[in-house]
Amino acid sequence: MFEAISLPTFRLVIASRGTLLSSGTADGAQCEKWGRWFQRAVRLPTEHLAVELAFPAALDPAVWGAATSMTAEAAPLRTAPVQHEENGKRIFSWSTSTPALHARYRLEWRFRARPERDMNQGEFR
Repeated sequence: MFEAISLPTFRLVIASRGTLLSSGTADGAQCEKWGRWFQRAVRLPTEHLAVELAFPAALDPAVWGAATSMTAEAAPLRTAPVQHEENGKRIFSWSTSTPALHARYRLEWRFRARPERDMNQGEFR
């Protein structure tokens, strides 16, 4: 379950660095309600952006992504997420260096080991 957590407030000054880490879990009901995706917008100058998603390997997950900006339509990520298995989990990692300011990165997934409901039609696909 995604939970709101209180993070300390800090001020970054020019030429300083900071790291923000966040994590959460989503059960099947939350995925049906909110969708199977994760999105991050770049609102401050960023040197490196990395995302890691871990799913039960038994669900046979597939992950893909897209990038958009204020001046461009969505396009596939320049590099695909890399995957590996560890302790019964399939872990997908993706990163980019110096992402453009105001860019948005979205990772989506589906589970090939079970039928999925089409969120718009209410039908299995």
